[in-house]
Amino acid sequence: VVVLAAACGSGAGAAPSSETTDQAAFTPTAESSADDPIESPGTDVEQSGNTLIVTAGAPGTLELTDNPGTGGSGPTIYCGWFDLVIGETSGNIAIVNATDPVVGDNYVLICWTASPVEPISGYPIVVTFPGPATIPGPAVSTGEAAQYAVNSIVFEWPAAELSPGSQQIVGIPSWLAVTSRLHYDPVSAEAGPVWATVRPEFRDATWDLGNGDIRTCVGDATTTWNLHGPTTQTSACTYTYEKVSGDTPYAAGVTINWTIYQLTDKSAGAWEVWGTISLTTSLSIDVGQLQATIR
Repeated sequence: VVVLAAACGSGAGAAPSSETTDQAAFTPTAESSADDPIESPGTDVEQSGNTLIVTAGAPGTLELTDNPGTGGSGPTIYCGWFDLVIGETSGNIAIVNATDPVVGDNYVLICWTASPVEPISGYPIVVTFPGPATIPGPAVSTGEAAQYAVNSIVFEWPAAELSPGSQQIVGIPSWLAVTSRLHYDPVSAEAGPVWATVRPEFRDATWDLGNGDIRTCVGDATTTWNLHGPTTQTSACTYTYEKVSGDTPYAAGVTINWTIYQLTDKSAGAWEVWGTISLTTSLSIDVGQLQATIR
């Protein structure tokens, strides 16, 4: 049983002190105010005395916003990582501050509000430390805000258009184009002090031609042959088949790749790479050969 009593130290994010029963010597106290911040992508992390503290959003307050960084709904949540230590002689379990958690090791995670100092429902929990950018349990981390924003974007699956429009011909360049949406506006999400803006940028369209060859297109990825256009048209995204597909069309496909950039409450105004989104559409490409008749 743990009863949170009061905040120690001058910083708002100071870890709560506690009263304990005989079952546990619970002492997650901060000895001083926050020291120099610990740089970490995706989350506001600081060293408060002997406690590693992570700033988070309140459970259930994560939402999309047009004005990130102005303070979302809900209070600021503080979370700290702690070690479980078993006394050699007494056998009692003590919870002590983990100032340098190791990714992959198990720790006790405790989250609380600062004013008043109250525990957050769902904590403490014993979990594997995933790194400070992620906070297990119901508290909202900056990484979760970024993921929430990315999940809100409805990316279109690739729509392919080849020219010629039906059967491709050996020795004649086939124009490869995607006609689905490639460009999307930035989206933001926040929970209290935690926020993230994500911006998708089209990277390339990668074609699996079905015969073992791969063609990656950046420029002219959406250029299609215009039947009513001029006789001289060009595209940088073409492919020339050298063999017919035979009785079975080539099992091909096109993948659109977007690089996702994020701007967060921790990125100091600089865009960072969040990750990649890739969507693939399967295709059947029939390749034939023109027959010449000599008389």
